[in-house]
Amino acid sequence: MPGTMKVLVYEGVGKPVLQERPIPELQKPTDAIVKMLHASILDLWNRAPYHQRPFQSVGTSVKSIKPNDKVLIANIVTSCRTCDNCKKNMPSHCLDGGWVLGHKIDETQAEYVRIPHADGSVHLCGDKCGRVTPGCTIAIVGAGPVGLSALIIAQLYSPSTVIVIDLDQNRLKNAKRYGATNTVVSGKFSFLSSPWTLCLMFMSIIAFRTQRRRRSNRSNRQQRRRYRTVIETAGTPNSFDLCQDIVTTGGIIANLGVHGHKVDLHMDRLWGNNITVSAKMVDATSAATLIRLLNSGKLNVKGIATHQFKFDEMVKAYETFGKAAEFNALKMMISF
Repeated sequence: MPGTMKVLVYEGVGKPVLQERPIPELQKPTDAIVKMLHASILDLWNRAPYHQRPFQSVGTSVKSIKPNDKVLIANIVTSCRTCDNCKKNMPSHCLDGGWVLGHKIDETQAEYVRIPHADGSVHLCGDKCGRVTPGCTIAIVGAGPVGLSALIIAQLYSPSTVIVIDLDQNRLKNAKRYGATNTVVSGKFSFLSSPWTLCLMFMSIIAFRTQRRRRSNRSNRQQRRRYRTVIETAGTPNSFDLCQDIVTTGGIIANLGVHGHKVDLHMDRLWGNNITVSAKMVDATSAATLIRLLNSGKLNVKGIATHQFKFDEMVKAYETFGKAAEFNALKMMISF
């Protein structure tokens, strides 16, 4: 496939630029070359593949798609579908794929992209990590695109209560629109800070605590843990600490946020309350089901893409995304 294409690359931290690069070519019979239609921006890595269309090049071993099919690349991972990890529904740890887009090979913020293991890595258009069950109570920490997506999907399982917690009032308004039972500005939680930080503060003022005061503190902590499933989507130490404070006895903390820094795991409190903590890369194993739900109108995602840009405006899109609160931005829709 001759010619060049426009791609977005980073020349340094916070310095995205558009450049000309050669159009990729098939390297294996299981590859597909995809011509991009739409993409978006994901926080932290600042990349997220979405709607695309295969170009004229499809490897001879690819059976599920053909040239000019409209497809969705649901993730940054590729799946061979045959290794032990793929058979366990963990394609993020595929022994011949996994997280490769934007990590080991070029990814989707370009006019064309090569997709290895196309049969297991794209879906024709047209994760139960949190164990959400009918009637359960849910708290979602973070009302960004990931948190709102978790809110939309959680309602498929008929929870009795879904509370969304965030610092941004505008995003909390969106959460109410997408079905949150209630919303809370996290700064208004008296237990937002680490309990141990509060403990040290009190110890600096009071030389001792009576047994009655200790029993009262334990009772208050137990009252705070009132959500069966707590879903962390912000990826910060404070948000993860908040999750540990509000999960109920026997509950689960489902970590969806991408963490760039270490967090404190308060095992001294969690183990005695039978708390389960789960974390997983986005394997996109439910992508086909979600596509069917979208096509049938069962998922209300209108308004998640708040801003639209042409690919030539990618630098402006990054600037807008970097000031999400100022522009009331959620997802950027990039058109090629």
